Amino acid sequence: MELYQRETGLVDAKIGPMLDAAGYSPSGVAPHHPSGAEKVALELGNKYAIWAERIRHYGLMDPVIVTLAHRLRLPRLSVGAQRRMDEKTIKRLK
Repeated sequence: MELYQRETGLVDAKIGPMLDAAGYSPSGVAPHHPSGAEKVALELGNKYAIWAERIRHYGLMDPVIVTLAHRLRLPRLSVGAQRRMDEKTIKRLK
């Protein structure tokens, strides 16, 4: 199965009924329901891509501090790191 057909099949399996209800025409690709191992691989690949993008934009320390503070429920710990991340986002978007 080619990559774009596989991805289209994954999307069709997940939101196909919503697309049909909204009036979109079918893609012509059969829905692809991933196995348990495939779901885990997709989730890990997604998490890796998100973290790689965060590190590319903000460096390593600030995203780690914000995530740890959130998970430990210590919001004051993340104030400075979040502020630096926000400043970098604004600078990048200008």
